[in-house]
Amino acid sequence: MEAETSNAVYAWDGGIVEISTDGSESWSQITPVGGYPRLIQPNASSPFDPETPCFAWSYGWDEVQFDLSSYEGPARVRFRFGSDGYIGAEGWYIDDINVADDFASVDIDDEDLEVRPISFALRGVSPNPFSATGRVAFDVPRASRVKIALYDVTGRVVDTITDSLYEPGRHSVSLDYGQELASGIYFMSMQAGGFSQSNKVVVVR
Repeated sequence: MEAETSNAVYAWDGGIVEISTDGSESWSQITPVGGYPRLIQPNASSPFDPETPCFAWSYGWDEVQFDLSSYEGPARVRFRFGSDGYIGAEGWYIDDINVADDFASVDIDDEDLEVRPISFALRGVSPNPFSATGRVAFDVPRASRVKIALYDVTGRVVDTITDSLYEPGRHSVSLDYGQELASGIYFMSMQAGGFSQSNKVVVVR
């Protein structure tokens, strides 16, 4: 993707994913695991409503997951890219679409059952928005050092949440900031084994 961004929060152009389950042209936006990284900048020329969450930045191929477990029956999925028309760029490329179970392998040892995620994923903060306390969940498909940090909108590191070695599995870390964080938008970034993902976090006091 190469899409025009405005700043660390907003973008002029971007892409979204939508689903239709009733056989009509009624489409609903679906959210990737961890959320979209940007919001559409309020702009009368944009094909999307202001504040629409979207993909938007310049980067190479990246894996993104959507949890469709809440849907049943036939469904159609579409990928929409929108531009305000002022500055043109390369746009959006999509490849290797796969529908699969959430977990790739199940190891059974005596009576113990272990499930392993198929890929790294920053599943985000719950709740979001949050006030002072919460939990951040993430997936680790193989033993790896995982670093998760919180940044403000200027890119300054606010907190290193974890920087440790994790075994394969689904993990979570508790958050407790008391009154340390001011209300506003932050970004949580996870890096592990060449994987990198950032999610928006909203703090409300």
